Amino acid sequence: GSERFCLAVIAANARLSFAAVSREMGGGRYSIAPPDTLARLLGYPSLGVSPLGAPDIPVLIDRQLECCETVLIGSGVVGVEIAITPQDLRVLTLGRTSELT
Repeated sequence: GSERFCLAVIAANARLSFAAVSREMGGGRYSIAPPDTLARLLGYPSLGVSPLGAPDIPVLIDRQLECCETVLIGSGVVGVEIAITPQDLRVLTLGRTSELT
């Protein structure tokens, strides 16, 4: 089958559960995309990936972020981050919140 992608937004100190991603995405095997794939799909360097501006890729947001007043996300530029509320992140990305860690 063809490859399927999603963007998972989790805390920097958390560990992503690929089983949770698979469950949210309706099955299949998921892994971290290599830098060349990120660049091809998003146009972002691997250390500057932003969930904003990826309209064709589902965004999954870890539920533990809901308790944060703001979260920092990539901006598309290495070393530059955007402070945003978890609620605004969900709205702007059409993201889904679930247990990912």
